[in-house]
Amino acid sequence: MKAKLTNVVFGLALVLSACSQDPLDETTNAIRASTPSYAKDIKPLMVRYCEDCHTSDGLRAGGVELDRYVSLFWARQKNACVSIEAPLIEEFAEFLMPYSGFPPIEPAVTPCGKWQPYSMPEHADSKMTHVEQLMFVQWVATGAQP
Repeated sequence: MKAKLTNVVFGLALVLSACSQDPLDETTNAIRASTPSYAKDIKPLMVRYCEDCHTSDGLRAGGVELDRYVSLFWARQKNACVSIEAPLIEEFAEFLMPYSGFPPIEPAVTPCGKWQPYSMPEHADSKMTHVEQLMFVQWVATGAQP
């Protein structure tokens, strides 16, 4: 009887674990199925992680300005590359090829080129979480909507 009860409990646990989904998986699946916008999804990330150093009011560290949509849009591949980790770069490689000018002289062969993955914000106490990184690269991959 005890063995039967153990088997029933074990079977029930397996069924329940198969039915429940990890909230993180649900969040990442929702992001992957979405089309993030700058105003709603990306601007808050820029304010939180980037604008202390990269603004159009003269602070522009390294000449990079990230407080305006147009600036972020034109450098979106580079900005994504330095803000996300290598696994996401591999997954979204086709959207992260360095822009080599117009007309292209030679095609880019590797995503992100010389840009150092997950190197920004430099010296910060915290960097974008995996979910935030995914949101940023999904924004790039879906056309970087305003």
